[in-house]
Amino acid sequence: MREVLAYILIQIHYLIRPKSNGILSIYFHNPSKSLFEKILKWLVAKGYKFISIKELEYYIHQEVDSRKLAFISFDDGWKGNLELIESIENFKVPITIFIPTDAVLLGNYWWEYATIIGQTKYSDIKKPSDFKKLQENDFTEKIAILRNAYKLERSCISLEELTKISEHELITIGSHTITHPILKMCSIETQTRELSESKRTLSKWLNTDIEYLAYPNGDYDENTIEIAQKCGYKLCFTTVPGRVNTLNVNPLLIPRYSIYDRGGYFENISKILGIWQKIFKTK
Repeated sequence: MREVLAYILIQIHYLIRPKSNGILSIYFHNPSKSLFEKILKWLVAKGYKFISIKELEYYIHQEVDSRKLAFISFDDGWKGNLELIESIENFKVPITIFIPTDAVLLGNYWWEYATIIGQTKYSDIKKPSDFKKLQENDFTEKIAILRNAYKLERSCISLEELTKISEHELITIGSHTITHPILKMCSIETQTRELSESKRTLSKWLNTDIEYLAYPNGDYDENTIEIAQKCGYKLCFTTVPGRVNTLNVNPLLIPRYSIYDRGGYFENISKILGIWQKIFKTK
């Protein structure tokens, strides 16, 4: 039903043909190779040129209104992303991967523990979404309890793998903080540590400057933006759906359209076109 509805929305979109100003900015998490290539093929068929994050930065600061350009990023650094390198090379598409440093060291992301069936007996938290509402100290405590209770197979790329892909000419690494926290629920001190230490750690690991940041879960507040600027990030990315209007975009609040890893082809195309979000009020 979701695919049928999405297909209908796409047909209506093309009948109306609204103007699409700005650079198309989309992001993935852990898509299958099949879905990733389908999206790339659609973009190519529609005449889009893929640009790197450096090129995106240039267009933003030059305030050039450029259409038919597409920027692609990935959040989290899942091991499954490694399976996409062949596709990235075949399509010659530059990508940016935003990495939370703790996951590289520990092997897994906090929400993997929060979604384990039966975890409530250890955490006393009923729904995974409720973890995001916890105050900073409570959140840290609950996740630590679950990490001690469960042993999971590694899902994040290793440091060795990260180092190797960072040398690829089509791949840029950015920060996704240390622990992937809900930043707006954190103190100024914690936010500062998350943004500055992840930048420093990645720079040390990869022997390169880390200039870009994606806010975990798309959450931030005014303090986050100010801290990101002080840390020297040149571009920061949200999960707010929208194109990048280079004439007026805030470099620290860049919008992106989300691709749903388990979603169908038409559903994700309708998200890229910005029509799915208008109906369902989702990211």
